Amino acid sequence: MTCRNWLLCFVMMVLQAVMAPTAWAGPKQLDTRPSDPVGFDQVEMFSQLADQVGWGTLRETEHMRLAHTVYGPDALMAVTGIPYFPLTFYLQSRDWAFQRLLGIDEADAHLEDIYVDPATALQVDILLIADDASLLSSAVPTVALMVENGPSGPATLLDLDITAEPALGGYLYAGRATVQVALPPGFSWPGTGGFSLLIELGDLRRVLTWEFTG
Repeated sequence: MTCRNWLLCFVMMVLQAVMAPTAWAGPKQLDTRPSDPVGFDQVEMFSQLADQVGWGTLRETEHMRLAHTVYGPDALMAVTGIPYFPLTFYLQSRDWAFQRLLGIDEADAHLEDIYVDPATALQVDILLIADDASLLSSAVPTVALMVENGPSGPATLLDLDITAEPALGGYLYAGRATVQVALPPGFSWPGTGGFSLLIELGDLRRVLTWEFTG
């Protein structure tokens, strides 16, 4: 399925999942870590691809690669998390500049503004899907990052937005937020096998887990 808006794609995935007999909540497998640098060869490859499909498509593809969704049978139908890696920030900065008809210098400056050092914190986009708008508006979601050597610091909520999304003649409600979660002192990405994101909304709880294959 081709979709210009990855959030709406997830809405359709939610509809498929809630009609399934069981919800899937296994770990997401990743072959890279947030600490992995973006090499020159990667930059060249993505620059060539951008000439064909555009920076926006590449950014959305990276989001889909990292995204993990956990479904549930209750009012909180699905929770999706997208952790940001260095390549995520890079593609976002290029798409930001392209949309504004700006050049590489402006893109590089924007990258410096938005970049979060993965040695100190992890930035995550979260998407909450519910069939009741009041569930999303009644409480601010709390987020915690769990890593092998202990829990992270508290998450800093950067923004929160609730919208109605058309779905099968009716509406589902999407709560979108970006959070930054501080990492424990002495934490090292090369020394860990993965991480989990705990998201709580009122009495409802979801855990998303990412595992590194390498």
